[in-house]
Amino acid sequence: MGIGPEDLRILIEYGKKYNIGKKCAILGDCTFWRFKNASKDEFKRIMNFDEVHTFDINGNPDFKLDLQEDCPVKFKNYYDCVLDVGTLYSCFDVVSVWKNILFMLNSEGCIWHQTNLVGHFGRGFWSFSPSVFNEFYTANNFKDIDLKYLFKSGPNKEKWQNISPNCNYLQVSNESSLKFVNHNCTVRHRIMCDTALSCFVKRNGIVPFKKPIPEHYIKTNGK
Repeated sequence: MGIGPEDLRILIEYGKKYNIGKKCAILGDCTFWRFKNASKDEFKRIMNFDEVHTFDINGNPDFKLDLQEDCPVKFKNYYDCVLDVGTLYSCFDVVSVWKNILFMLNSEGCIWHQTNLVGHFGRGFWSFSPSVFNEFYTANNFKDIDLKYLFKSGPNKEKWQNISPNCNYLQVSNESSLKFVNHNCTVRHRIMCDTALSCFVKRNGIVPFKKPIPEHYIKTNGK
C-alpha cells in the first residue's frame, strides 16, 4: 500500500487537529500516488515535516531493516509520527513490529495505520478487526483512537468513512457502508473484498508494552 489522495486528506485533517510534530517514520517502501507532484518530498512539504524516513526489508527505503527484529537504538523515541502504510499486516511477527512502532515513537507522538480489514489476498498475511486497535492502544496508554474503513469498489469507493468510538462489533454491511456497534451481535452480511482499515492514535506517555486481552467481549457477554 501507499499514500494516495484520500489518505493525504485525512492525514492533513489529523495534522490540523493534533500536534503531529516534525519527524515522521513511514513503515514500508512507500509509494505516493494521484495527488499533485506525488512524491516523498511533496508529502513532506504538504505535511510540514522536517524529516521523513522510510523503513522496509524490500525495495529502496531510506533504512533497509527487518521490522520483526529489534530496531536500532538510534531510533528510540526519535519520531513524532509513525505511519504504517500496509506493513503491519504483511509481517508474520505482528507483535515484534508493534513493539518497534512504539519503540520509535516519542512520548506524545502519533501513529497512523492503513491496513487490511477484509481481502487483499496475496498482498499480506493478516486481517485486522477494529477491536485489536481499540484494545491494544487503550492498554498501552494512547488516546483519541480514531478508526475508519474504506471500500475499494462500490458507490463510496476510495473514501474513508468513520467507525464510531469503542465499537467493535459489525452490525450492518452493504455495498455502501458498514456499521459497527458496542454490543455483541450476529451479522450474516458479506463485506466487500479489499476493504481497508485506518487507525489514528496519539500517545499519552510511555508505559511498558502490554499485550491486551479482549475485554470488550468479556464485558459485553457478562463474563
